[in-house]
Amino acid sequence: MNKIFIAAAMLVALTGTALANDCPNLIKKDEEMAKAMPGDAATMVKVDEQIALAKKEHKAGNHEASVTAAKEAWKLLGM
Repeated sequence: MNKIFIAAAMLVALTGTALANDCPNLIKKDEEMAKAMPGDAATMVKVDEQIALAKKEHKAGNHEASVTAAKEAWKLLGM
């Protein structure tokens, strides 16, 4: 039972680290795509808001929320 608990704890710890590393990469990709594929003004405002939210959440340590916001920006860009 202890082995299962330890394995689960390690998985959770590693997942948080993986998300922390993914945030900057996803945000960078969003910014690059936004420059390369500008859409209509209203969509680009939403994209910029999602990128800003992703940066804010990453800085606050909320990596899951940061990844979610970055992926939402990606969706708005049609990816």
